[in-house]
Amino acid sequence: MSTRFQLTSFERARARCTRMTDQAVLSGWISSTTTDAVILAMRPDTDIQAGQGLAVEAFGTGVRAVFLAKVASVSLDEEADQLVACLTVRSAIRFLNATQESRFRAYPMSISILRAPTSIVGSIEDVSNHGLGAVFKEEVPIGETLALSVQTAGQSLILEGEARYCRPVAEGEFRVGFRLNEAPRLVQARWNALVEGHRKREAA
Repeated sequence: MSTRFQLTSFERARARCTRMTDQAVLSGWISSTTTDAVILAMRPDTDIQAGQGLAVEAFGTGVRAVFLAKVASVSLDEEADQLVACLTVRSAIRFLNATQESRFRAYPMSISILRAPTSIVGSIEDVSNHGLGAVFKEEVPIGETLALSVQTAGQSLILEGEARYCRPVAEGEFRVGFRLNEAPRLVQARWNALVEGHRKREAA
């Protein structure tokens, strides 16, 4: 099996990149691959520049790819409101068993952390059956189990999730990863259907 064929299976997968100089964590989505390059779609305010070295993890279905890369170029796609980063693969690619569920890119959905006296409102970036990633304007305490309200199709889904990490991604913004608790049967069914809808949209 060729490296290109294996890398192609990660197209539209989530990627997590650790910058070598300061260990900052950046995230994006793999839009295409070649034999020795990966194209990432990233938030427009991502702090990434040509010449930077990255350690990359890509999360496919049941498998993850791990490799070192160098940022060859960065451009702004104004129509899609995202950065496009071209990474040159600079090491052998290791294919390992996935330790995380496959997550799918979320199309505009808002989320609120329900707590007194005021809720914290953010936007969801990716979803899985048992987790989600979102961006907020303030830090969220790690390790706490929080009540979450997800706005979708004019309705709210009330979920509970543990904040597993909180990382700065831009000036005054923080990416938070939640591990979701098992919800009541009907709520869990609605959440799973929402995740499946995003999976199908990614595959289309």
